[in-house]
Amino acid sequence: MHPPYPGSWSKPQPCVCRQVDLNKAVLTRTIPPRGSQYQPQSSDIVYDLLKNRENYVCISHEKDEGVLMASVTGFIIKLYTRIREATLTRIAGKCAVPVVGNLFRPQCHIVGGPRLEGIIMEPVKYINYEDYVTLEQKEELKNEMINLVKKLHKEYEMIHGDITPYSFMRWNGELRLIHFRGGRLFSEDYRNTDEDFERTTAYLSPDKWNAFDESDCPRDPIEDWYALALVVYELYTGVKPFIMTEDFKHIFKSLYQRKMPDLTLVEDEATRIWIQEILRKGGAF
Repeated sequence: MHPPYPGSWSKPQPCVCRQVDLNKAVLTRTIPPRGSQYQPQSSDIVYDLLKNRENYVCISHEKDEGVLMASVTGFIIKLYTRIREATLTRIAGKCAVPVVGNLFRPQCHIVGGPRLEGIIMEPVKYINYEDYVTLEQKEELKNEMINLVKKLHKEYEMIHGDITPYSFMRWNGELRLIHFRGGRLFSEDYRNTDEDFERTTAYLSPDKWNAFDESDCPRDPIEDWYALALVVYELYTGVKPFIMTEDFKHIFKSLYQRKMPDLTLVEDEATRIWIQEILRKGGAF
């Protein structure tokens, strides 16, 4: 039996789900299987206490579709986060914005148990790329991004999987990552996963679709580098390298045949060469 939880659905019900101790999963670097339910921790804030979303202050970019982040009493709430992303965000350690708790629905009508709804993070500052005007400012931010992705791969052995301009935030002055909804540990076998990975199509590499178009699972670290090269391109030019069509019939063809963006817009030669090399490794031509 599930114990009673505060809220409107607090009646105990038979346990028909597989509960996961999130703290233990992080310590053992074990990603919970799809469909796993959440075992509430002492640091959690009950969903019912925050369900009045009229008091939320949205800090996510208006074009960052499908993600709702809000500021409540000094903390940052990322909604629509399932247990896989909550685990990966914690495993990412000093590469991620620190998580201080989880947001869960006490009783899920479907399975009769607590369901993870989001994560509660420490306050962050949104990066306004328009503030980076000089080449020196852009170079400094570019190097921060490169070092952060290197650290994620080397120290935490993880692919982020969904790097976009909106994946970077400032926490206590440090550059950190969020949105681990498309991530994968190096130790996970991408061929045997049945997870629903959420990734931003416009930043996927052609190699990803040429070799592995049956799943959204990130296969190789080059996918992070390819996406980062596009982010750096936007940083230096102020132009999105690719505009995705809303006609889903042509999305895969568009990715498969993706070419180089207009690199002449990148003023700095060293950065232009770096972007070109990374995009070629990712399958652009």
